[in-house]
Amino acid sequence: MKWIKNVFNSASSFFGKLFDTDSDGFLVLIEKISPLVNKAYPIVKKIAALTPNKTDDAILAAYESMGFIGVFEAGSDKSLALRDLAKKALTAAHPDPVADYLAHAAIELAYSKFKETSKKNE
Repeated sequence: MKWIKNVFNSASSFFGKLFDTDSDGFLVLIEKISPLVNKAYPIVKKIAALTPNKTDDAILAAYESMGFIGVFEAGSDKSLALRDLAKKALTAAHPDPVADYLAHAAIELAYSKFKETSKKNE
């Protein structure tokens, strides 16, 4: 049990240095967002596989493949459309309501993890 306390003390110390006085608030945020990032990662990975060339047709097919028919507007910003698809899939897969800011942060972190993993596999 002592090692668990040491891990949290180390994390608290790290965030204390990084964010000064409100490190506990950031730890709470990280605890909230971690499960969402874990749910968002396979969604982001699937969207990336479905849309390798990011054309409107590929994005439309991804929306339809993931059960969101008639939602994508052709000609819209592709990055926003893909993030919106990930957000829709994440909130649909989560039993409790997810705040927009948490969903967006989780998707961005999951995408960063995906890019980093993809970079390592090259």
